[in-house]
Amino acid sequence: MLYNNKIAFVIHGMGMGGAEKFLISVIHHFYNNGYEPVLIILSKEKILISELNSRVKTITILKKSRLDLTISKRIRAVIEAEEIKTIFCINTYAFFLTKLSFFFDSSRQFYLSLHSTLPGTRKVYWQNMAYFRLVSNNDQVIYLCNNQKKYLK
Repeated sequence: MLYNNKIAFVIHGMGMGGAEKFLISVIHHFYNNGYEPVLIILSKEKILISELNSRVKTITILKKSRLDLTISKRIRAVIEAEEIKTIFCINTYAFFLTKLSFFFDSSRQFYLSLHSTLPGTRKVYWQNMAYFRLVSNNDQVIYLCNNQKKYLK
C-alpha cells in the first residue's frame, strides 16, 4: 500500500471548549503541512465548526439510541473507506467508541488526547476506568501536562 497522509480526528462534538479549540488548531496544522485530515463528529453539537477550514472533510456519525454500540462499526466503515491508518481521538469517549471496533486490529495507530484529569462524577470515573482498558501498548496517550500524566498513570 502506498503512503497515506490521511488522519482521522474523532471528537464527541464541536461545542464551545478548550478541547475543540485545540482540535481545530491541530487539524489546521496538519492540513497546512500537506496532510488530509478527516474530522469525525459523534454528536449534533457543532458550535465551533465554522472555525474549521471548509476544505477539511467533516463527517457526522450519530448514535441511533442511547445504547447504540453499532456506531463503532460505522466509525470503522468511514475510516476504512478513507483508507486511514492514523486515528487521533479527543478524550476517552471518542476513543472508546472508535477503538471498540478496532480492538483486534493493530494496523491502525491510535492517539488519545486527554483534556480532563479528575472525573466530575462517580459515573464518569467508572466510565473512564472502562475506557482506559482499551488503551494498548501501541497506542499513544497525549497528556496536556505532567500533573495529568502522574495522576492518570
